[in-house]
Amino acid sequence: AATVRERSLDRSLTLAARRRVSLYGISLLLILVLAAFLRVRGLTQRSLWYDEQASVEIAKAPWSEFAQRVRTSEITPPLYYAILKLWISVAGSSDASVRTPSLIFGVASVWMISRLTRRLLGRRQAILAALLLACWGYAIEYSQETRAYSLSVLLAIWSTDEFVILRRRPTTARGSGARV
Repeated sequence: AATVRERSLDRSLTLAARRRVSLYGISLLLILVLAAFLRVRGLTQRSLWYDEQASVEIAKAPWSEFAQRVRTSEITPPLYYAILKLWISVAGSSDASVRTPSLIFGVASVWMISRLTRRLLGRRQAILAALLLACWGYAIEYSQETRAYSLSVLLAIWSTDEFVILRRRPTTARGSGARV
């Protein structure tokens, strides 16, 4: 049976852990709001440039021609164009609309870098990494373009995070001590 002092100590440790989690969560939420704001601001200041127009034209192609257009006119894998095609069918093809998927991928990258960095280095470093990516000029600019750049960043960070998870998980092939 735990003494009153031990139970009190357990409760205070639990409260301290909750405060750290909530401070981390609030900080990350504020950084994500900042990232979204910085990416929305100026989203339509410039009209679509040539490559963005090409992305929209590929996405607007009928499904029967879609794969052929991606194959002949782009070196980028087709995932971005498929997402853009679906997005346009729901949200339309205005400049702001076609840039929105990239904006979403850019903000998601900020969250994903915090997740990866937290896993590798800790909460403080995760907040710093998220803040740096949220405010980085190139990341903001690429999140405002109708191109696959911000999706590529998101997928690169996500795949690295998944690799770290797999690397740390014991495999069943050689017992619980073996690693991938």
